[in-house]
Amino acid sequence: MTRTHLSLAALVSTGVLIAAGCGGGSKSSSSTGGSNLGNGIVATVAGTSITRAQLDDLMKTAELTSKQNKQAFPKAGTAEYQALQQQAAVYLVTQAEYEQQAAKLGITVTEADVDNELAKLVKKRFGGSQKKFDDYLKTTGYTLDEFKTGERRQLLGNRLTKAITKSAKVTPAEIKSYYDKNKDSAPYTTPAQRRVRHILVALNAKGTGVAEKGVTDTKVDFAKSKKLADQLYAKLKTGADFVTFVKKYSQDPGSKDKGGEYTDVKGTFVKEFEAAAFSLKTDAISQPVKSQFGYHIIQALGATKSGATQSLAKATPSIRSLLLQQKQQAALQTWAAGLGKKYKGKIKYATGFEPPAVTGSTAATTSP
Repeated sequence: MTRTHLSLAALVSTGVLIAAGCGGGSKSSSSTGGSNLGNGIVATVAGTSITRAQLDDLMKTAELTSKQNKQAFPKAGTAEYQALQQQAAVYLVTQAEYEQQAAKLGITVTEADVDNELAKLVKKRFGGSQKKFDDYLKTTGYTLDEFKTGERRQLLGNRLTKAITKSAKVTPAEIKSYYDKNKDSAPYTTPAQRRVRHILVALNAKGTGVAEKGVTDTKVDFAKSKKLADQLYAKLKTGADFVTFVKKYSQDPGSKDKGGEYTDVKGTFVKEFEAAAFSLKTDAISQPVKSQFGYHIIQALGATKSGATQSLAKATPSIRSLLLQQKQQAALQTWAAGLGKKYKGKIKYATGFEPPAVTGSTAATTSP
């Protein structure tokens, strides 16, 4: 079992499923090689036939979508076209599997269901105007039946997914355990931060700033840099203008045009810089601080804003959503693995339409 993608047939407007896989995707796991299945049949799925007409309709939809998105579509007879056609066959086989399994679970999609979804779509995307929707169909080349087919498949997929994952639940204990393990990191904790400005002194062996225009020697000579940094620090302590020195001497292009200013969110700057930035009194200027980039002269422009940790109560909704999603994904993967076993030997492709054998992992990763 594998999962392939019919990307050119991804119809956002009609909800055609992109993912194709589970039982139908791999010759090695659940399907047999090319066979003579009879005139107009490209595959069979546990007795259900996939017709050439169905395949041609899907390829037409893919081509229309490609044109609408201004993408090139492979020409018939090319290797690319054949590969896309094979993916389309796998997609239709997978849809047949889904429909069969849905029927066993009592899941149905009626014509009324499809019409209701279509009415919602017309209201949302076309302001409720049937004429605008009809014009859209004419412009794009889609037929109403093709559009409805997409809606039907999406509804079936959604309902099947809901049935497969309905037992997935998240307990308060699981939420608290996750919170305790992750509360000290984003997004549950906001780090401390402080407005600062700095002058980065970084000279090369020739005494030229390493970030100056046209300079090719960007290796920092720390001795030369330290000497200049000490001189600048001494002048700043006697009243020299910080911004003037930034413009003239700083080798940090990210802050040079902003007077050297940054908001230091703790954990985002090098440790030497942050040790000084968060220990300075407001308005105080640090002695030159060495880092891998050169020497920094830092001034604190405001008080440190303390970090904050979100409470368990506030974090609970997002954690519950995350854990539920993980459990639902696990349920889908388990279901898909079982589906591959159920259809082993029950899928046949006509010669020329069988997918290539797939090696490695056969676990499905996406929903029906």
